[in-house]
Amino acid sequence: MDNTMLAMARQLTSCNSLTPIHRLGRGTSGAILWAKTAPARKVLCRAMMERSFKKVYLAIVQGLLPLHETFTITQRIGPVPYAALAHTQSIFAASDDGKEATSHATTLAVNTELNLSLVKVRIETGRAHQIRIHMAYAGHPLLGDPLYIAGGLPRPRAITEEDHEERYRRELQQGEKNEGDGDSHKSEDGAQEVEDDTNGVPGDLGYFLHSWKLVFAHPTASNGAAERIRIVCPPPPAFRAAWGQQPLPSRPHGLT
Repeated sequence: MDNTMLAMARQLTSCNSLTPIHRLGRGTSGAILWAKTAPARKVLCRAMMERSFKKVYLAIVQGLLPLHETFTITQRIGPVPYAALAHTQSIFAASDDGKEATSHATTLAVNTELNLSLVKVRIETGRAHQIRIHMAYAGHPLLGDPLYIAGGLPRPRAITEEDHEERYRRELQQGEKNEGDGDSHKSEDGAQEVEDDTNGVPGDLGYFLHSWKLVFAHPTASNGAAERIRIVCPPPPAFRAAWGQQPLPSRPHGLT
C-alpha cells in the first residue's frame, strides 16, 4: 500500500491524518482535494453533498460537437450486467434504474482533422465513471476509453476467464518464440502488432479526462463570510499531445 496516492501524499506532507475529499479514476489526471483535519473533512464533504463544491473537468471526446454549446446530461447511472468481471458480474453504466446523475458540458473547441471535441464538464453528482458514461451516452465517448461506448454502456462482448487464460497462453507462446528469434511480435511491414480482442474493465487507462478546476468555501471560514478557494490544474503534456497540433483554447470561451 506504500505506492497508493494516499500513502504518497501523507509522506510528502508529513501529515498522517490527510484524507481525500473526493476521488479520481485511475486514468484521470489533475486536481484532487485533501483534508488535513477531521473537522475540515466534515465541512468539505457536507459542501459536496449540498452541491456547493464545484468540480470542473476537461475531456477529449470522439466526434464533433457544436462549438461553444452547453448541454446537460441527466441520465441515471447504476450497475448493469458485465460478465468480464468474474466476481461482481456488474459494472456502473447508463441505467434507468440507477441513481440520479447530472453533468453540464460545454464545447470549448473542435479538431476537425482528428474528429475530436474538447469539452469542459461540471458535475453536480459524483457517480462512478460519471463523465465517461454521460459523454458516451450523449454519443461522444472519451478518446481512448477502453470501456464505455456510445449509449453509455460497456462494450457488448464481455470477456470471460477463459478468454484471459487463452490470451495468457498465447502471450507465453509468443514470448518463447521471441526469445528464440530475438524479434518482437511484428507484422510483415515491421510494425508492432497490438491485440485488441478484449474489453476494458474498471481501472483500465487510455482515456483523456482531467480534473481541471475545484471551487469551494474555505472550511474554517465563518458562515456568511466564507472565503472561496479556486484551484486550477493545467492539463498534462500527454493530454495536450492527444489534442494534436492545434493548441488548447484559452479565453474568452475556453479555460476560464
